[in-house]
Amino acid sequence: ILGTVTGYSTTNGPENLVSKAEDGSLTIDFAANSTASTLDGWEMEVSLHEKTPFAIDEVEIDNTVAPAMRNGHDAVMQQLALVVSGDKEPFTISGLTFSTEGTTATADIAAAKVYYTGHTALFGNDRLLGSVSAPADGENTITFDTPLTIADNGNHYLWLCYDVAPDAGAGNTVTARVLAVGNRATAAGEAATRTVKAGLSGEYIIGGDNADYATIEAALTALAEGVEGAVTFKIADGTYSENLRFGTVPGVDAVNTLTFTSLSGNRDRVTITGSGQSENVPGSTAYYKGMVFVENTPYVTLESLTFAPDKESAYNYVVQGYDRCHHFTLRDCHVKATPVTSGYSGINLVQMTVINEEGHNNDFVTIENNQLDGGYIALNVGGTAYLSLSMERGLVVRGNTISEAGSKGIYVNPEIEPVIENNTIYQSQAKRTGYWGIDANRCRGAFVIAGNKITSETEYYSGGINLRGDAYGYADAPGRVYNNAIAITKAPSTSAVGIQLEPSTHNVVIAHNSVNIEGSAGYAFYTSNSASGAYADITLQNNLMRNATTNSPVMFVGDLWFSGVTFTNNDFYAASGNVKADTGLDAFNALDN
Repeated sequence: ILGTVTGYSTTNGPENLVSKAEDGSLTIDFAANSTASTLDGWEMEVSLHEKTPFAIDEVEIDNTVAPAMRNGHDAVMQQLALVVSGDKEPFTISGLTFSTEGTTATADIAAAKVYYTGHTALFGNDRLLGSVSAPADGENTITFDTPLTIADNGNHYLWLCYDVAPDAGAGNTVTARVLAVGNRATAAGEAATRTVKAGLSGEYIIGGDNADYATIEAALTALAEGVEGAVTFKIADGTYSENLRFGTVPGVDAVNTLTFTSLSGNRDRVTITGSGQSENVPGSTAYYKGMVFVENTPYVTLESLTFAPDKESAYNYVVQGYDRCHHFTLRDCHVKATPVTSGYSGINLVQMTVINEEGHNNDFVTIENNQLDGGYIALNVGGTAYLSLSMERGLVVRGNTISEAGSKGIYVNPEIEPVIENNTIYQSQAKRTGYWGIDANRCRGAFVIAGNKITSETEYYSGGINLRGDAYGYADAPGRVYNNAIAITKAPSTSAVGIQLEPSTHNVVIAHNSVNIEGSAGYAFYTSNSASGAYADITLQNNLMRNATTNSPVMFVGDLWFSGVTFTNNDFYAASGNVKADTGLDAFNALDN
């Protein structure tokens, strides 16, 4: 997909696209979606262009001036934008030369590192090019582990970072100035200088007789100054009528983690009920922040606590992670709100929210062993839906007990290779249609939905597992849906479904699942119809599917959809006597089931 995607259905651009083929050819693959009927085709302007070699025209340097936390890791000193022109003959960069001149004590710098983020002007430490431990006073060279290849034009971003020593002197300064990128000297500019700052480290008690901080608010005020080591806040027994909200915390990283937990280790003995004070989500006037709101801080863990807002109207969410909360973990917590039994909106229990810009997902979120009761959606997590941006990845949802969410138990939208396993999901109170135990929208790659137990006893139509929005795996790494047990006990219509696939789902294995449908009408397995694309490489094997309603257990809308599914060793039961609905019955009867 080319261009800058401004939403699900609109693509603008690209501008100045040049062929990279030796013969100058360029293939445009235009795929129209359902909204294309409102558009009057598409157009492009073609012109001749003489290619020139790639070259660095300029190195733009931006300095960081904020304090650097003692014992901090990957403290950005200088951002380098390599302004590259040309469109042929890629070149490589093998290293970077910098100076520490001006640093109070060079021993305060434990290591210097160079990272690369491609065309993204937002720091991330996924791609380390090279590093040097204990750099010398003055000039140093970092030789890249593998030379960096530049094969396209535009801005390429490098980042010179320091690890600050754990015994660095508070108030000292560390200084960096890049002298050369590869064999290209940079323009003599101002060096980056950051002041070393002390921060929190260790365990602290909130509340109770032995408190380091009497209130959550007091602890958060201290936390805002930053950390220089792993920090754990242990909350004493009691009920706290406070919000737990904080923005970027300097110094938090994979080593210097941040944890909030109960002092006793028992989640039932600490309840946070909120202050009832509403505050808008950044950039929005339509949504309020969660009672718990974590913004742009990685490696945060909330563990063994109860979150139950007294004034639910003050919040759109109970627990919310917002913008780059990588490695956020919610573990052994009880999150609850009044069940939303009717209507199509309400408070979500756990919500991960992103900004639709490159690099603003919440990667590697873990939600495990929690009790989630009530609300509208129990768990709503996923990254940006903009097709031109990198997808979120690393989600794990495991071992949770979810009950009486009004709309969805688990909603994933979208995500690369999520793991959703061993959750128990129950619904009986909803007086609205369309409830799903697990709604997986635009899941990609070797995703796993396994070992979940989903029970719906509502008298309105509902579903167990829904794969939609072009959910797909790959031939060598399929998506897998297996060992799930689904029971819909009061299915009222053919819209009640155990497992549903929507068109364009492909390379997915559905195996060893047990689906039981009871009531007046419904299906155990259903493939819906759409003009957007057919199913392909779907394997349905070793499943037990029972339908005690008047319908068949399996429903395909048209031969086109049926032909994309391979059946092997399934056990189907139909009280009606009809195992499969719609077309292709003869072909279905010939299968090994």
